[in-house]
Amino acid sequence: MPDLASRRSLVVEVFDAVFGAKEGTLPHSNDHRPFQVSLGERLGATPVARALLSLLPLLQRRSALEDASALLRSPYFAHAALELAARARMETLLHRDRREDVSLERLQTAAIDVEARTGASLAHCKSALLAMESFDASGEHSSSVWAARLRTLCFECLWLGDPSLSSAEFQARHRVLEELGGMAELDVVAATMHFRDFERVLRRRFDAATFQPESPPRPLLIAGLYEVTGLRFDAAWVCGLTDGVLPRPLQLDPFVPRGLQRSHDLPRCDAKRERGFAERSFARLLRLAPRMVVSFPAAEKQEQLEPSPLLRELAFRHRLEVTSVPPSLPPAALDPARLDEREDWFGGPLPASEKRVQRGSQVLADQSACPFRAFARTRLGSDVQEPELAVMNRMDQGKCVHRALELFWDRTASLDGLLGLRTDALDNRIAECAQEALAEFRVGEGDVLAAAQRDAELIRLTRLLSVWMEHERRRQPFRIVETERRHTVDLGSIELRIRPDRIDQLADGSLALVDYKTGFVERTMWDGERPEQPQLLLYLAAAERPVSAVAFGCLKTGHTGWELYGEDVPGQFSAKKKHSGLEGGWPGFVSRSQEAVERLTREFREGFAAVDPLQGADTCKYCEQKPFCRVAEAALPAADDGGQEAD
Repeated sequence: MPDLASRRSLVVEVFDAVFGAKEGTLPHSNDHRPFQVSLGERLGATPVARALLSLLPLLQRRSALEDASALLRSPYFAHAALELAARARMETLLHRDRREDVSLERLQTAAIDVEARTGASLAHCKSALLAMESFDASGEHSSSVWAARLRTLCFECLWLGDPSLSSAEFQARHRVLEELGGMAELDVVAATMHFRDFERVLRRRFDAATFQPESPPRPLLIAGLYEVTGLRFDAAWVCGLTDGVLPRPLQLDPFVPRGLQRSHDLPRCDAKRERGFAERSFARLLRLAPRMVVSFPAAEKQEQLEPSPLLRELAFRHRLEVTSVPPSLPPAALDPARLDEREDWFGGPLPASEKRVQRGSQVLADQSACPFRAFARTRLGSDVQEPELAVMNRMDQGKCVHRALELFWDRTASLDGLLGLRTDALDNRIAECAQEALAEFRVGEGDVLAAAQRDAELIRLTRLLSVWMEHERRRQPFRIVETERRHTVDLGSIELRIRPDRIDQLADGSLALVDYKTGFVERTMWDGERPEQPQLLLYLAAAERPVSAVAFGCLKTGHTGWELYGEDVPGQFSAKKKHSGLEGGWPGFVSRSQEAVERLTREFREGFAAVDPLQGADTCKYCEQKPFCRVAEAALPAADDGGQEAD
């Protein structure tokens, strides 16, 4: 599209509507669009930048109602996901004031009123408003000082907590902070300025900058005239070829003499030059693909348009027939829409042909935590792909712990093998396994920060494993049957792939199932009709040999040890907690575990997808399904909008 720059928003809207209207297409988002646009949008138009821009007027103590509402609705403002419903009520109060502007003090008062009426907490919002109140926007300072203060405020008010930033949002935030830091360049031309002048320049800077997040290639590319030079495609459509687009209309620079522009052959200064440029560009476009479609709009906004003279010449030279695309049917000719009503707690049973379910034991963990989460992640495929980061996060640390223990027990095999290692030999084996596990975390060449983090993690992991082996040494004899080996479990209605962290064989020949955890865990997570951690219960239900214990191996710095249920626990493990209060003893626990697994399996198979978080807000805190989950609506207190408020 030669005039893509002037039509980008319309193009994206149209392609989103077309691909979204077809059954089976991917959801609408930057990460899932089947097309990409070569030209980035204005930085100021991105949601991340708009959050910052809507905050600026309030720093001067008064803002338009529209900006204040946008800030309250922004997902990037002070842990917004935790206070969605309460902030909606704040916005309702502001609109009832029937004022065009809002002060910072009024926002604080509205937050207090909502808390008093509903009992909902707005602690994060109030904390952010206090930080904004402490921002002194009076006086004159250099641009670098204003930029530094505003950057500090951003990290106190914006981009906090849930939702976690996607890759595109993270890149947008980086670009926003980069442009904000670039405001320090103004110190050279303006020693000091008022904050309102700083804001005006910052807005212009955001509008002038473009932002295009890095993303994997898409099947379809929408590009301008210059971005396709030298490329080849399977098929190409060149659209919008009117006489006002190619050749380009003249656009002389008013500050440079016309003769000087023509003598130096500057762009868009001469009709003859533009005609030659258009012919060369058009010839390149026609070589883009073996299958080509070229088109122009016959009319726009009731104005008749003419095709580019290049199209006329092409048709005449090759004796091509110019065809017209019939207009779409008017709305009156379409069938009336039919309302499709569905029970939103029921997702429909799993098709009979789909017995094997992906994601293994995590399916039952999600079904227990919240049936809607299990349905969305497994049936709808809404799971988020975590981007690979240069730095190590907690998930990476947990994987390294699992891998190091797998390597250690593959080489040690049993308690006798562990006790047979002298102190120096044990330390060497732990160090070797830790190094091999961390070697799988790749560090880019020259990335000093990631390399330093890996070295620090090696020290931490080595110490953690040394402490853990003291717990293992105090156990009764055992040998390792397997570690991290995949199995397929047939539960009758579904099949799941499982991979137990470790299975031990005890002295009496029975098995102990071990699940490593690097966070806080309790054995009560196996209890109840909806156990919080059902993975080991699934392994227990699928075991073909007698099992006498299920155990969490807790490997958290400062909190290592065992959490377990089983027969003869004090004799088999060095556990301080006994299971004397376990109703029905070990056989009763096994029976209840099987019932819980069967219940969760049956619910998932039948399509039970109610929004019912097991631990309330704690379950929802890090859930990635919140964009289309209605848990916030379900948790709203009874509406009080029908009555009249007192003055």
